[in-house]
Amino acid sequence: MRDPISVLLPEIAWRCIYEALPFRQLGNYNWYPETLLQFTTVSRYWNDLILSTSSFWAEIHIHNRAEDMLATLATFLALSREGELTLVVWTDPGDEWDRMRELLLPHAPRVRTLVIFVCNQSTIIDPRDNVHDLVSASSVVVKYLNLAPFLKELDLGNEGWIDPLQLENLILPSQSKVTSRIRTHWSKNGSNQRNLKHFADITVMRFFADIAPFLSSFTSLSTLCCKGSNYLYQKSTRKSIISAGPPHLKVIESGRNFYSPDLGRLITLTSLHLLSLDVRVTFSDFEEILGILPLLTTLQSLGLSFDGREKVSDTSSTIPRIVMPCLRRISISHYMLSSEEPNSFDGLFAAFLVLYPNVTHISLTFSISNMGASYLQSLQRLESMSNTTLQLQYYSQIFLPTLQELEIRDSEYLKFIEAPNLISLRILENNSSEHFEQFLPRKLQSLEIHTSYERATTLELPPTILAEVKRLSFGFYPDNRWTLTSLPLLESIHLYSPSEVNFQGNMLCVQLIYCSGMCPCLREIDFGNYVEWDLLFIMLKQRNLGREDVARIEKVFVPFVPFEFRQSLLDLLLGRERQDGPSNVILSLEETRPLICDPSMMYRMPQKYEAGL
Repeated sequence: MRDPISVLLPEIAWRCIYEALPFRQLGNYNWYPETLLQFTTVSRYWNDLILSTSSFWAEIHIHNRAEDMLATLATFLALSREGELTLVVWTDPGDEWDRMRELLLPHAPRVRTLVIFVCNQSTIIDPRDNVHDLVSASSVVVKYLNLAPFLKELDLGNEGWIDPLQLENLILPSQSKVTSRIRTHWSKNGSNQRNLKHFADITVMRFFADIAPFLSSFTSLSTLCCKGSNYLYQKSTRKSIISAGPPHLKVIESGRNFYSPDLGRLITLTSLHLLSLDVRVTFSDFEEILGILPLLTTLQSLGLSFDGREKVSDTSSTIPRIVMPCLRRISISHYMLSSEEPNSFDGLFAAFLVLYPNVTHISLTFSISNMGASYLQSLQRLESMSNTTLQLQYYSQIFLPTLQELEIRDSEYLKFIEAPNLISLRILENNSSEHFEQFLPRKLQSLEIHTSYERATTLELPPTILAEVKRLSFGFYPDNRWTLTSLPLLESIHLYSPSEVNFQGNMLCVQLIYCSGMCPCLREIDFGNYVEWDLLFIMLKQRNLGREDVARIEKVFVPFVPFEFRQSLLDLLLGRERQDGPSNVILSLEETRPLICDPSMMYRMPQKYEAGL
């Protein structure tokens, strides 16, 4: 039989194999070199393709737990040929450092990226706990292997906290940058800013005004996020003090910092290469924001969070005349607007109607009027929409022929939206199922429903409407009910319940016990919480043993499976019957409670905390 991947072009086949290799990240101990070497044994074609493609061998991993580490290192260095290298250091090699250095030094000019997961000794640490140790380790590796003249990027693995004062001894070449996201506090006078010039992704826990004077020195910065908050908003009247922006800045997130002259100046200075902008604004800033948006010719994602209750003034004279084809994602939020003001965003949507015709994803948190509806209907490439408003007003129905994913507050909003090609629907607070029969799309494949805690609800899903649904997800409050109907293509069910024992999960097991032929394609059930073990085992016996007209349920998810039940449960999932399995009495709720909740494991809080409760 011919190898299926051999029919692909080599550049495509290479990518398919590469995507199957383990991605390097903390906690992922799948060994990239070992997996790659195993792939060479799949077939002769795989062997020839992998050995002849130097890109596969460009990741050099150092890990003292690996077998034949030196031989593997030499193999990768040879087969990577003359290409640029990424050096991934998982643990301190200890006694092997000198021999490894001999192998690596001739190839040091090819190392462009250094990835560090190492602390001291042979332990792997979490960068969120101590980024400083990782930075120190990177300085040692850079010096020991003489990487300074060649290194371009340093990756510390994960997001983490760091005190800039701890970076005093960081030695990195001027051309290199740290690509990992870091969070840091900021001294109000900026005395610690000089140590952050190498970092490309920074989250600063201060007000934007505090960091504005120093931004021009952040020559490696590509993503800036501010988490400081200005709850007491005062409109700034002073001019901006920013003279130049970071030359590579692509993402700005202002957090709870309001729009200000400094922020406006930074956006303007970086407009030619800015890809994502998320900013908190007031309605009084609308005219100024509208004047800046046409400058952002490369912008792909825009987020505006409005604060205030006043309406946007008439902006017909300032509507832009230029089209910005790159923008794909818009998120507009406002949680303070009263329901009597649906026209407040008309000026914004009138501008968007001209500026952004190619949006594919949009998220709104407020009611929209005719202008907003007109803008939505004008989007010929819209793929997903989220509208968590409490009410849609002043129009009968929006026709969205390209929409594939929709998130709404309640199913009653379905009557306002005609989306014939919708395949994924998420309902956040459903109060009834009376609108399902009339308004549910016929091509729906994924349905997620969260019921309301305010009143009891019984969900009834019409099988004639949901004939193509493959995935169902439910979030239930205790008073809510759901009756399963036989859905011909349903493959997975996901349940969530705040109760420790999922009543809906128990009822689902009972229904499948008495009607084991329901949902013939069902293969996976995620119960979210515990179900009664006897019901689960009986249901799996009914479904998985002796029936050939339905698919076998192969996966079930519960928080924990007692050791005594694991092998029996595995056998049932594999369709194997065993005579020595646990009896229904042993599986009963009363018998299994001690296995799940052992009173001897209960933790008693210290007296000073216990009294406070």
